[in-house]
Amino acid sequence: MSENTPDKDEQTMAETKEEIGEATGDEQLADEGKAERVTEAVKQAARDARDRLMGR
Repeated sequence: MSENTPDKDEQTMAETKEEIGEATGDEQLADEGKAERVTEAVKQAARDARDRLMGR
């Protein structure tokens, strides 16, 4: 079962923003979505690394 978390919601919103921007030709919106998506991916990687170090 998929878990809905605020972080997952942020990732989904970023992906949606990027796709809408690409579909409508709005480069600024697409770029914002891409930047947010990358930011969320980095945050997740940091959390995963922290969890591994803490033995979770």
